[in-house]
Amino acid sequence: MLFLALVIPLLTGAFISHNAEFFDTANKEVEAGHAWHYVGKQPLDSTAKALPLYTLKRKPYILFKLKMEK
Repeated sequence: MLFLALVIPLLTGAFISHNAEFFDTANKEVEAGHAWHYVGKQPLDSTAKALPLYTLKRKPYILFKLKMEK
């Protein structure tokens, strides 16, 4: 149990620090009025900041996208 209490925060911290640029950009866009929208399985847009998911053949895709609220 102590092992999990140490490992989970370390892995979470490593994930957040490794993806800090994405989280900073996403937070700024949410503050500017953007919101997360489900867009279904779509190919990764190489120009957008994203945390992609991967198929078994290592092809990246996304399910959610930040869009401006209307």
